[in-house]
Order: sequence, then structure tokens, then C-alpha cells
Amino acid sequence: MNKHFDAALGRRLRERREQLQLTLKDVAERCGVGYQLIHKYECGYVQISAYRLWQLALILKVQVGYFFRELDPAQLADAVPAAGKNGARKVNPA
Repeated sequence: MNKHFDAALGRRLRERREQLQLTLKDVAERCGVGYQLIHKYECGYVQISAYRLWQLALILKVQVGYFFRELDPAQLADAVPAAGKNGARKVNPA
């Protein structure tokens, strides 16, 4: 898990929620979760699953890519696993 990545997604989530003047409770009810979980997403304490990110994008009326805009690949380089037993390879983000 990459805390910088999770925090960046959380900031974008909060930014869009506030643009739409939605409360944590509003978003949570539409997702079917407690407002505490949305707060944890926004603070980067909990990683957002792909399904939940898609659901949030629908609720917030944005494309999923909205959450990834303006991310700095240099800060997130450790999010990509190095080559290991499972055959994953580190990819150069440039």
C-alpha cells in the first residue's frame, strides 16, 4: 500500500465532494457505507477499492480518471512493485 497514493486519491475525493456541496453522510448513504469510511478514504487511512472508486466516480459525476489527474509519478514510484517471485516488474513511469 502506498500512503502518498491513497492520500492523493482522498484529496481528490474530498475536493470533488465539496465542489458538489455534498456531506460525508450524503456520499456514504449513496455508497451504502458509514460516513466514517468515506472520511477514512479522504484522509488516506483506508485504500479505495476499484469497485468503490468506480462507485464514487458515478456519485460525484466524474470519470474515474479524475482521481488520478495531477498525480506525480516520482512521488508514487514505490507503488509499483519491483520484480519478484510473482513475476511483477517495476515500470518506469516516464
